[in-house]
Amino acid sequence: MTEKETDGGRPEIPEDMGAVGVLLELARAFMPGFALPRLVSEPPAGVAEDSAEARIRKAEARYQTLVEQIPAVTFMASFENGMSEIYVSPHIETLLGYTAREWIDDPVLWYQRLHPEDKDRWNKEFSFTVALAKPFKNAYRFLAKDGRVVWIQGEAKVVRDEFGLPSFVQGIGYDITELKNAEEVLRRSREDLKRLVDERTTELEAANKLLEAENAERRLIEVELQNARDAALVAAQQKAEFLANMSHEIRTPMNGVVGMTEILLHTPLTEQQRDFAGTIMTSAEALLTILNDILDFSKIEAGKMTFEMLDFDLRECVEGAVELLAAPAHAKGVELVHILEPGAPSKLRGDSGRVAQVLLNLVSNGIKFTERGEVVVTVAGQQERAGRPRVRFEVRDTGIGIPPEVQARLFQAFTQADGSTTRKYGGTGLGLAISKQLAEMMGGEIGVESTPGHGSTFWFTAEFEKPAAVTPEVAITELALMVGKRVLIVDDNAMNRKILRHQLDGWKMPNASVASGVEALRILRAAAARVPFEIAILDMQMPEMDGLSLASAIKADPAIAETRLIILSSMGQQLDAEGLKKARLEACLTKPVRQARLFQCLLLLVGAAEETRRAKEFPARRSQIEHLRILIAEDNIINQKVAIGQLQTLGCKADAVANGKEALDAFETTAYDVIFMDCQMPEMDGYEATKRIREVEARRTNRRLRTHIIAMTANAMRGDREKCLAAGMDDHMPKPLRSSELLAALEYCCQAHQGPLGTSGATGLGDTPILDAETIAELSKMPAVDGGPALNKLIDMFLDIVPKHIAELRASVAEPARMASMAHLCRGVCLNMGASRLAELCQQVEDFTASGKPEQLEGLLADIERVFEETRTEFSRARI
Repeated sequence: MTEKETDGGRPEIPEDMGAVGVLLELARAFMPGFALPRLVSEPPAGVAEDSAEARIRKAEARYQTLVEQIPAVTFMASFENGMSEIYVSPHIETLLGYTAREWIDDPVLWYQRLHPEDKDRWNKEFSFTVALAKPFKNAYRFLAKDGRVVWIQGEAKVVRDEFGLPSFVQGIGYDITELKNAEEVLRRSREDLKRLVDERTTELEAANKLLEAENAERRLIEVELQNARDAALVAAQQKAEFLANMSHEIRTPMNGVVGMTEILLHTPLTEQQRDFAGTIMTSAEALLTILNDILDFSKIEAGKMTFEMLDFDLRECVEGAVELLAAPAHAKGVELVHILEPGAPSKLRGDSGRVAQVLLNLVSNGIKFTERGEVVVTVAGQQERAGRPRVRFEVRDTGIGIPPEVQARLFQAFTQADGSTTRKYGGTGLGLAISKQLAEMMGGEIGVESTPGHGSTFWFTAEFEKPAAVTPEVAITELALMVGKRVLIVDDNAMNRKILRHQLDGWKMPNASVASGVEALRILRAAAARVPFEIAILDMQMPEMDGLSLASAIKADPAIAETRLIILSSMGQQLDAEGLKKARLEACLTKPVRQARLFQCLLLLVGAAEETRRAKEFPARRSQIEHLRILIAEDNIINQKVAIGQLQTLGCKADAVANGKEALDAFETTAYDVIFMDCQMPEMDGYEATKRIREVEARRTNRRLRTHIIAMTANAMRGDREKCLAAGMDDHMPKPLRSSELLAALEYCCQAHQGPLGTSGATGLGDTPILDAETIAELSKMPAVDGGPALNKLIDMFLDIVPKHIAELRASVAEPARMASMAHLCRGVCLNMGASRLAELCQQVEDFTASGKPEQLEGLLADIERVFEETRTEFSRARI
């Protein structure tokens, strides 16, 4: 680089040199030989202060001070002697511990202090810089005097002479050790992070492989489970079909046995023959019970068991179950009693039939294993769970008891307490297993507590829903008649006395109880002088003085002869009207006594019999059904004979055909009122025949509604009834048929027609609630509003049933025949209750369905709903 003077006597500085370069150039220009041992602030002697030389020296001093104050090392090295230092700023001592003079005096010190690992890199990089004449910038490690490693960032430039040859290098170096240490920490952190990421990645890959293996295994298991499920479904279907077939195959011959035996019992027989026939009937019923148990058990296993959800009266359910077993209990001399504890719910919603089934099983077992003593059924309410009423049922007996080792397996299928080869007690061993399943399916449990020789207590719990509407069991007016009437209970059994007193307390009837006839006479005579007992309830069987003897003694004593007497007897000791009159008794009730029957009887005795007596069972009047035109479609000749014989005992005549095709042919020539249709027949089964018959009916113009078709089937599986109704049938009767069931079906057919047969048909409503024969009989005798206490019951039934009929009308808009049937039925109910406006609207619906104007039905249905609400208000006001 050449120097030339400027106008001011100063050297010209190239524009591309940085601040350090400027300082170094100035140092080179003003300090010949590049030796700057010290700064001169004052001009030497003999040099004037205002001379050019003086000004230069002052400038030199200022520049040197500026260079030395820079927090970095400035340096300059010459290429003349192998690139030796010719200037190093004093900051070198701060940086590496060497003074500037030590650095300059030792030309190779800088290279020696260069870190051994960086020397090769420096040689290459600096040689490259010199060769290309480019600025140099890089970082190297130097070893300080005290051994420290110091990172120095160097920036330098090679200065060439006029010939282009390297003359010297000038530059600056600053400490970047902290930065490098931070970079090292960052590098190590990155390496650690990379290592951790690599480790986690490896772990994740391993986990993914394991997960893939598990997923593959899971998919394999799912496939196996699906295959197992499919196989189980197929097996279940096959099992269901097998059960249906077996039910059909067993029930078909059973139908012949039961039916023909029933017919036989209606014929003149000798005493011995009647005994034989009765034995056959009893055995057939027992066999049928076993068959039902097996089918129930199989249904539960196959998941085919269903539960109804209907409102029911808990007391009636329990009393009905206990009453069915009263006869075998009394035959053994075992006292059978039941009690509903205070707090037990009265109205519930659930399957009362399943509750009764479990109760019947437990009570029958109690009777079977009890030789003397009593069987007590106790029902108590428990705390609700999630708003669902919970009930506990207990059956306690005084029988033989059950050993502990047997109790543990008692509820397993085919297990019996009596497993000896000389079995005294029969049974299949399925009853308790079925009871356990039923209790659990009703949300409860079942168990037993027993000590051998001291009896057993079987218990189970069940959960129910609350009923849709709760109505009082007894009208207030009826209770008012009972309050204050004093009753004496005479029974040697303490539990019976407890139950009767509990019932009388509920009706607010003052009462007392004694255990013998002698004590009863003493109490009655003592009370006669003060507040006499108006009624006495006597047990027929008592030690020393039985009920009849006590009744005679009471009536023979003028002081107490006015006491009205009710006697309780076993089923085998029921007194007829003549016997009651002779013994001067007011009534004879069968034990165990239903609360409702006792209440009715007491009402009769206190003078309110005609107002509160419940309607008796609709009488079986032959004149009502004997004119029916009946067809039996049945391929089995025995079943044909059975059905014809049973109908003959009811005063009816019937034709018979062997298959569905013959039934269809017969229907096309004769207007039958009722067809009993077997479902499984050759050539054409009952389902197809029914569909064809409905098609024929639809084409007829002289018959407004359809013939009543009742399915006769040996199938007893879930869905059979629904299948029959879907095919167009009106009812479903499983085999074996019984005369009582046939009679009920024919009476229902008469009531459903509501008039001469052949002018309107049966309803075909399946499970749709309708007024039963008892209610129809009541309605036909009652005016629209009579003000009597029995009106409440009729109004409640009317307001409960008619909304369901109206809902069915809306649901059957697409089925004109079904809708017409429902409208006809609803109209008859309304007419009987005096709801004339509602009846007229139902008639209009029936007419419109016949004339084919469905677009006008919506308005009519809306009118029916509106008028019903008005009728509801009117009837509510009419209640007493």
